[in-house]
Amino acid sequence: MNIFETIRKTTRRVEPFHSRFLAEALKENRSLFKQVWRLAAPEGWEIPDSVQIMAEKKLKEGRQIDICIRSESPHKRVIGIEVKTTEDSAEADQLNQYLDDMKSMSEFLGCDIQMVYLTPFNRERVGNKADLLPTIRIFDKFSKECLGTKHLSWLDVAEIPWEDNELWKQHQGYVRNYISSHEDMERWLSDRSEAKRGFTEFFGEERTECFQRRLEEIGIPLGVDGTNIDLSEINQPPSQFAELIVGALACLLGSDSVLALNDSEKDDEFPAELRRQFLESPYREVHAALFSLSEQYSSVWIKGERDYGVRVAHRRHPGGVSLLRSHGSTRLGIQKLFI
Repeated sequence: MNIFETIRKTTRRVEPFHSRFLAEALKENRSLFKQVWRLAAPEGWEIPDSVQIMAEKKLKEGRQIDICIRSESPHKRVIGIEVKTTEDSAEADQLNQYLDDMKSMSEFLGCDIQMVYLTPFNRERVGNKADLLPTIRIFDKFSKECLGTKHLSWLDVAEIPWEDNELWKQHQGYVRNYISSHEDMERWLSDRSEAKRGFTEFFGEERTECFQRRLEEIGIPLGVDGTNIDLSEINQPPSQFAELIVGALACLLGSDSVLALNDSEKDDEFPAELRRQFLESPYREVHAALFSLSEQYSSVWIKGERDYGVRVAHRRHPGGVSLLRSHGSTRLGIQKLFI
């Protein structure tokens, strides 16, 4: 039995388990810590005498970084590790935001600060297909602005031995079989060979025609690549528009292809403190209506770091496809579906 496989069968939100497990392992095993530090730290950062290791360290405006390592001796240094266990959870500009947060926090005043991205694969592990992975593209852009940053694969961590620790060995096996499985990566790349999928393929022709007709009725054309909505330009009062856009999305959510989830599988991942800026904006009724979709439909949840996405579980993709995403409080994007 592998405890991490059991967790995977119990809940869709496995990422926090792995970041917390790694943080606890770093606290417990000094040898493991040293080897991870050598992988993560910029060149010239010697192994510190003692450290404080924090999981889910709170930053600003409700944001939190998965692992934060702080040393005082021989130098005041901080390494923030942002963890991803799937490509689907990659978010543009997240690394920049977290680094800016840490640099502006008084508790880190006078510290050298560096970010690390820990994902299923890095460029060294993928080879000529690396540019197809969003985590690698995000890191490459970030590394041009933040010299010395490191992109680690979970395989780099899994290769570190910890003799006589059965739980660590279970995690090594889980990483190789699930988080960083090359077979899963090939399937992921195959699924995204066209990058965006059509609504018809996911929800059927009848449901898609209903969705498109509802959008056109409120003056929103659905183009080849979807559409962007500027809420400041809508012709209806926000309360009326909220009802109409939710009605359009309901066309898709009523499809037989949508997968109902139980409570243990579906949790919103967009906390109240992040919702506040949307619910206090002039378009609060629109955002509130979109947030409420997760209460109305067992297949829907809200996910995001700064902006939010409305995601729906699909029979072929239980991990969800993205229906709509905010771009600040004044704009919404409806793309041909991203898995």
